[in-house]
Amino acid sequence: MLPTFEHMGARVIDERPYEITPSDGQSLWIYDFGMRVETGDLEKIHDLFEETFLGVWRGELEDDRLGGLVLRAGLTGRQITVLRAIAKYLRQA
Repeated sequence: MLPTFEHMGARVIDERPYEITPSDGQSLWIYDFGMRVETGDLEKIHDLFEETFLGVWRGELEDDRLGGLVLRAGLTGRQITVLRAIAKYLRQA
């Protein structure tokens, strides 16, 4: 998770793990990350950041530095996929 957050332009400044044991007895871990981002309107970017992170987590989107365009340019994960495809095409050309 940490590299994904950093690829998306967020700096992870602290991490707090919590162990949760539900009634079925199987332990789970929840990680609370403190992050710093350099963006003007965090409310506007929040949903894009979350959507892109979940897309990477599910394997639907690639995890690289182009993900930083979510915070820097307000692009969606799908728009970044198109840019990535164009960049790969131009490298081959």
